[in-house]
Amino acid sequence: MAYTRAGFAAVWTGHQVLIWGSLTGPYTNQKVPPHGVAYNPAADRWSALPISPLRGRDMPAAVWTGRQMVVWGGFTPTAGLDKPLTDGAAYRPTAS
Repeated sequence: MAYTRAGFAAVWTGHQVLIWGSLTGPYTNQKVPPHGVAYNPAADRWSALPISPLRGRDMPAAVWTGRQMVVWGGFTPTAGLDKPLTDGAAYRPTAS
């Protein structure tokens, strides 16, 4: 499964890459995906993260705390760059 995304935030957990936010699709019809994705390089496998109460966004910021990914900010494609989002959320992956 391939995921083409632009304007996302990514963190490395030590085992996998977690990606949140972005725009997908052709330039004239871009959409915000409803979930993030994880890439496991050891298995060379992509998987969808659970749907979050945090709405999708373009160009968010993210940081890995050692236990969870914290995502905040960014923009909605319909509001434009002049109306940044001010909310955020944390995602803690399940132990593998």
